[in-house]
Amino acid sequence: MKIIFSISNQRLILTTPCFSFSIRATSGKDDCINRASKACQMTPYKGAIPVGHYYLKPSELSDPNMVGDVLRTYRPDNPGDWGDWRIRIHAKPSTNTWGRDKFFIHGGSFDGSAGCIDVGGGQWGNNQTDRLSSLISSSKVNIELEVIE
Repeated sequence: MKIIFSISNQRLILTTPCFSFSIRATSGKDDCINRASKACQMTPYKGAIPVGHYYLKPSELSDPNMVGDVLRTYRPDNPGDWGDWRIRIHAKPSTNTWGRDKFFIHGGSFDGSAGCIDVGGGQWGNNQTDRLSSLISSSKVNIELEVIE
């Protein structure tokens, strides 16, 4: 299983030897949303996730119940548009993240993020985000993620 995210095409594509699954996705916010320029990739909390090679650990997928979804989104100390579930993105050593970290794939109600990959689906998710979550969590091994312009 491999995932490719294209910043400018706003597509996340998961492929296996048997099939391919595609979902709209966004990264970055404000004037850096879906922009793969070096300046945006270098900008913390605003730019899109930097181009490069990453991986996901399926065991790290966090999908709380509805109360957990609300608490994670409306935490007074760190509110955010996290959506129904999230999974940490780990950079490979060869990837220049410009000192940025703590990237996730997650859902949400609004396009864009502070550098994560946002697959939408609203607060509770939808059929597409549920399918992506299920595919990721079913993997027995780490999943390669390539971010391209």
